[in-house]
Amino acid sequence: MRTLVKKFNSKENAVRAINKHRLENKNSWYQFDIIINETKFKGKCFNTWIQLGEVIKENVSTPIYNNMDETPTQFKNYLLNTFSL
Repeated sequence: MRTLVKKFNSKENAVRAINKHRLENKNSWYQFDIIINETKFKGKCFNTWIQLGEVIKENVSTPIYNNMDETPTQFKNYLLNTFSL
């Protein structure tokens, strides 16, 4: 399973990178472990489904996940909203 590990200065750049990583790993499991402005986001995914994820902000972990089989647009919007936490 391939993991995207990177620090970003904007949520839009992070979403673009995760979507690119998703496309590079189509129909297989992938992960992301990223930081945006001191907040850590992790996810274990298959296509547009985030099976298991978390947001870690100020040492507090909040679980994240979305519905299976979302469209790419729904997936990217979910990430943008999640990265606004």
